[in-house]
Amino acid sequence: MDSALSCFASEGYKSTTISQVAHRAGISKGLIYSYFQGKETLLLEVLLRSATELHSRLRPRDQELAAQQDFESYVRDLTSLFVEKRSSWRLFFRMIMQQDIREQFDRMRNMLKGTDVSDKIPDDDEFIPGITRRLESHFSSRERERGLEAATELSLFKMTMKGFAVTYLFSEKPVDRLFKREVERIIAIFK
Repeated sequence: MDSALSCFASEGYKSTTISQVAHRAGISKGLIYSYFQGKETLLLEVLLRSATELHSRLRPRDQELAAQQDFESYVRDLTSLFVEKRSSWRLFFRMIMQQDIREQFDRMRNMLKGTDVSDKIPDDDEFIPGITRRLESHFSSRERERGLEAATELSLFKMTMKGFAVTYLFSEKPVDRLFKREVERIIAIFK
């Protein structure tokens, strides 16, 4: 699975072949086919595993994020995951940017609901809204304290984080002091 994640993240779904995954893993193509019907099901399993790992790390610890320390911890946790799970994030961003692949994944995911595999699928219906509520709470408190419009600030924060993520994830540059200073600057701007 790690070899498949690495191939999909670096080459993209369309360019990755089962032969490349097998070669990177040091196994035969036949062995992969004995566990997965094909590239599509392999991708689904890789995405499910990656999403589950990311969900477990980013799951809201509580429903409120109004305290600055919670906001700062959230941003640090999120950016540390960019480093620790770089391949997973690269794959997710590639999926987001390729509408046909994203739609294919959504169709596969919907087909699996109600099957024995469905318990592996992270519950996006609560996960994303939970994070959004936490962030809205933080930016609402900023609005009350500083007169900043919460919706605009939240939108700017999301755009900043997406831009930061894409810039870092698709760069070959290693994590360095600049990365850490940039994270701290994002926190300082939005706390």
